[in-house]
Amino acid sequence: MDKATLNLLNAADDPQESEAPKGFDYVKEIEAVERIKPELERIVGRLFVLDENVQDASFFTELSIRQSELEYMAGIGNVILTVLAIRFSAFGKLFTVWSNSTKEKVNRNLIDEVVATLQDHGYVYVDADALQESYTGSHTDFKDTTWWLRFFDYI
Repeated sequence: MDKATLNLLNAADDPQESEAPKGFDYVKEIEAVERIKPELERIVGRLFVLDENVQDASFFTELSIRQSELEYMAGIGNVILTVLAIRFSAFGKLFTVWSNSTKEKVNRNLIDEVVATLQDHGYVYVDADALQESYTGSHTDFKDTTWWLRFFDYI
């Protein structure tokens, strides 16, 4: 991970709080994402689903586009994979973008435009690959985990 990304993650880290920093206004933040959602849908040309039921997590919501067809995965069965997801951390206005679909892809230029649009709205992008590195922050509950778990997963 480059130094600038590590500095960004450390700046957003909270040594006490796991799910959200003190004073985090869930309602206000969901409303902000709802206001941006139509703009992102215009860019991608598809509708996003807003997850308003995130609990016990270090992120507060996600906008996602699911694959239109079931896909069979050995050992699991039929699953609906994610074509594009934008996950919003409760910390530092961080967001990341991820996908696990093998059949449907969003053009990289459109993803770049989504990222730029969210940055224009004051959100801070973190590449999902960097988040797979070991957590080195100050919260003891996240030792021996990753930055992804710290800011973008159920805990």
